[in-house]
Amino acid sequence: MSGLHDTHAYSWQALTYEAGRDGGYADHTDCEHAADLLGRGERMATLLVYLTDDFDGGETEFPKLGLKVKPPVGSALLFYNFGPGWGGRACSAEAAHRSNRVTRGSKVVLQRWHSYQEQPFLAGRPILSQRGRRPFQPVVSCDYVSGLRTNVSCRWYNSDVPWTTA
Repeated sequence: MSGLHDTHAYSWQALTYEAGRDGGYADHTDCEHAADLLGRGERMATLLVYLTDDFDGGETEFPKLGLKVKPPVGSALLFYNFGPGWGGRACSAEAAHRSNRVTRGSKVVLQRWHSYQEQPFLAGRPILSQRGRRPFQPVVSCDYVSGLRTNVSCRWYNSDVPWTTA
């Protein structure tokens, strides 16, 4: 779909943002500012696949570019995290983005990071065993921002389901 190879990819993550529960996701880049594109595990590109569109707010915004997007369900957004330009090897501040607060409904997005270097173990890496976890029971991990009382972003991991194709 994206032209990027599975052997360069991290596992898919399901992100959910609920009106009244989540505060969106603050400005960030998907790479480290001191990163080098050729470093192992560096997130060269981000792919977002939008699974819902019946919500208000929740735009994916790139503030340094003056761009807000709210694609229809089934659409994908691919962006590169390094620059400047196509030949750049440094984490690009222009790739800073955020998910604005959902004010009505629920936003669900599949996210997948891709690295420049081939890493055959990324897409198939196991989730650490969770005590009491049953087969095919997902693990949900939520990020929190200091000072906010609501969770910011939850990711759904299920190591029992193959997310990649051979």
